[in-house]
Amino acid sequence: MPIISRAETRSRRGKLVLLAIVAVLSLGGVTMVYPFLLMLSGSMRSQMDEASLNLIPSFLFSDKALYRRFLETKYDQDVGTLNRDSHQHAYTFSDAAVPPRLVRRRITDFRAFVRQSKIPFFWWVLGGTVGYQTTPGNLRALRARLEQRFHGHLRAFSRAVGSPTSAWDLITPGVPQWLSQRFSYRPDAIWAMYFQMFRQSPLAQRDILSITGYFLQTVIAPAYGLSSVAAYNQAHVRPIRSFRTFVLPRRVPSHVQPLLREEWIDFVRGQLNPSFVVLKGVSTASWQEWLRQRYRTLAALNGAWRTRFTAFDAVALPQGRWLSGAKAQDYLAFLDRLSPAHYRLWDLGYAWRDWLRRHYRHSIAALNAAGQTRYRRFSQARIPMAELEYSYVRQHALALRWRYATRNYVNVLDGMLFQGRALLNTAIYCLLAILAALVVNPLAAYALSRFRLRGTYKILLILMATMAFPPMVTMIPNFIILRQLHLLNTFAALILPAIANGYMIFLLKGFFDSLPPELYEAARLDGASELRLFVQLTLALSQPILAWVTLGAFTAAYTNFLGALIVCPAQHMWTISVWLYQFEQQANPPAVYAAVLIASIPTFLVFLLAQRTIIRGIVVPVEK
Repeated sequence: MPIISRAETRSRRGKLVLLAIVAVLSLGGVTMVYPFLLMLSGSMRSQMDEASLNLIPSFLFSDKALYRRFLETKYDQDVGTLNRDSHQHAYTFSDAAVPPRLVRRRITDFRAFVRQSKIPFFWWVLGGTVGYQTTPGNLRALRARLEQRFHGHLRAFSRAVGSPTSAWDLITPGVPQWLSQRFSYRPDAIWAMYFQMFRQSPLAQRDILSITGYFLQTVIAPAYGLSSVAAYNQAHVRPIRSFRTFVLPRRVPSHVQPLLREEWIDFVRGQLNPSFVVLKGVSTASWQEWLRQRYRTLAALNGAWRTRFTAFDAVALPQGRWLSGAKAQDYLAFLDRLSPAHYRLWDLGYAWRDWLRRHYRHSIAALNAAGQTRYRRFSQARIPMAELEYSYVRQHALALRWRYATRNYVNVLDGMLFQGRALLNTAIYCLLAILAALVVNPLAAYALSRFRLRGTYKILLILMATMAFPPMVTMIPNFIILRQLHLLNTFAALILPAIANGYMIFLLKGFFDSLPPELYEAARLDGASELRLFVQLTLALSQPILAWVTLGAFTAAYTNFLGALIVCPAQHMWTISVWLYQFEQQANPPAVYAAVLIASIPTFLVFLLAQRTIIRGIVVPVEK
């Protein structure tokens, strides 16, 4: 009987009631869909905007937000690296400055400078190679290339790099700290692939190292802070307008600036890697003579440097070459013997300004006219990396938006499908659980229904009494029994504790009791065996309740977390629910949202494909 009759729907009051009902139902539908949309939106975010609650992430429609997401990925989610190498003072990537305009001539000049110059590899690094709670694209590509190179053999890779590795997703080269005296690297397969990817990468994805930024980070920031220049100007003779325009002098400051001179010398000798220091007015012969006095024998030098020099005269003065280990220590000791007046700093910024002088023939006016700048001298010119990055983002906006929208899903699927056996284990577990439930429970219910055993109702009472105990109560006894049987970390440990279900047996018995006994009598007269009666008669007429048993077994197995974690703690036996828990411990919330959405797809597909069977399975047991 309808709530409102057809005649009432024609009146104004009836129409208002119908409108109110539709509004309430629509509101209820929105309240159900809205949380899902928030989770879907959250799965496309990163650490920069994970706290935002807008339904559409801003990077999907805003170039500025997309540019900041690009910076977050490129600078490995470390805003300190962004501030150091781009001379910004942002607290988060959402505060990063966006170039107000793009001057194509600046970008063109920088590309020409890169093509015409022989730039050392340690003057810049490849961005997006470190994953803190998320895996950037370059790091994932590096792992994939290494896996392809070694044909998926981790043992061969471990032998090549000289250290054991248990999984491909644990490989990371880290960010090479070329500027630091304490950094050293040993060439291996990881670094070889890193440099191969670096040479193939666009300029916008490379992070240019700045000696000035490193000086501000290691010397100025601890002493004066970087939020204001007041403390710096009070201590130094020559004030500066801002740290964004500050450039560390290439040569040692004169005695007119005693404090800056002292800070400069301490920085070069105590912080900066000597590979960034070249010498002027120092002969190669003095370097060779110093090595001869230090090592006395050529064998000692070759042993320390791991070289094969035939004479001390063959050792060239390190000028712009990468130094590490004993070579770096010897060069530092040699620098300490010399006057700081011989030191010259050398990085991409200084080389860029020298190129501009030659290109514009020492005319600052020509540089300002071409680049639409207001420099007073060439030493103020900066590498247009921000303009290059922003131009790259705008040219590849569609591809970047797709990459950042799907990045969390790609990382989750990569870990779930290829970096472990979670999906395979879950599939095997669910199939075995369904098979066991369809064999054990119907057999037990059929025996209780057909043979009218003495004490049947007592058995049913015991079966129903099992529902009074929560699963947590039986976990410890189950664990002890399985451990004594040496079944931990096996599929038997997952299946055996839940192979029989008292509630399912109770429902199946009730359904079997409702089947007409005349059918069994007629089949008996035709000579049917008990097994044939069970398979071709009982099971054939019990498809709705068996579908409900199947769905119940699948749901119980797919969502089993605590039991699976206790009896199968080994990583190779993790199911999806256990993998999700472990993933949540190391991933950021957006990645967890993506993992939960992916994990819900199987149950959602089961519902779509079997919703009619589900409803029949719910209604039939209640009616019977």
